[in-house]
Amino acid sequence: MKVNLSMDDIRTKVEEYIKKAGRATGRPVLTAYYVMTADTTPDNERTNIMLALVAIVFPTSIEDVLGQIFMVGKGFVAVYAYKKVKKYITPQTELLDVGTGSGILAIVALMYGAGHAVGTDLDPCATEAVRENMEMNGIDPAKFEMMIGNIITDKEVQDKVGYECYDIVVANILADVLVPLTPVIIHQMKKGGIYITSGIIEDKEDVVVKAVKEAGLEVLEVNHQGEWVSVTARKN
Repeated sequence: MKVNLSMDDIRTKVEEYIKKAGRATGRPVLTAYYVMTADTTPDNERTNIMLALVAIVFPTSIEDVLGQIFMVGKGFVAVYAYKKVKKYITPQTELLDVGTGSGILAIVALMYGAGHAVGTDLDPCATEAVRENMEMNGIDPAKFEMMIGNIITDKEVQDKVGYECYDIVVANILADVLVPLTPVIIHQMKKGGIYITSGIIEDKEDVVVKAVKEAGLEVLEVNHQGEWVSVTARKN
């Protein structure tokens, strides 16, 4: 992907992205922009961050960016769960994406061949962001259901999402959310279901792993990329 853009162009698109996706989803992107423009950022790191930002905030299909290296240094959360999701996908897969944001993880799963996905988010702006990404990537609207609400505390959302019906649950959110989420979300997972978490800063790894184990899940993998951690577990 050849790009001829000014920093002002990128800043404008970052601001548009945040307005559309919501503050929670857009915060890592804004952080990445600030890191990219900092005088102390090495040139090679600056280039990698710029490529990641362009891939995220400029209109493109997800297929065009699956091969990109997403920079994860200094607070930029990469969509690290891509490879982990692909590993477990089958045509029968029912997937739940908690904190879906713009719907990227669920859409990737559907592109990899998952049968159906449900996304939840606190931010109503996520609905429009998901719809646009679905259209851009040719996803059948019947295959991706979007719900707004707090699945951790709202019984109505939990009931609507359903119980013991998901083969995979993905959550690319902060550790402080994953800890209370995990003992709740196990009730949405099928026996043998896979729980993939990412967006965990390394000093919170032990806290998340402890929460996963205390919820009765078996930890399968703990992967590191820069300062960030992904934990994959299974409900036995």
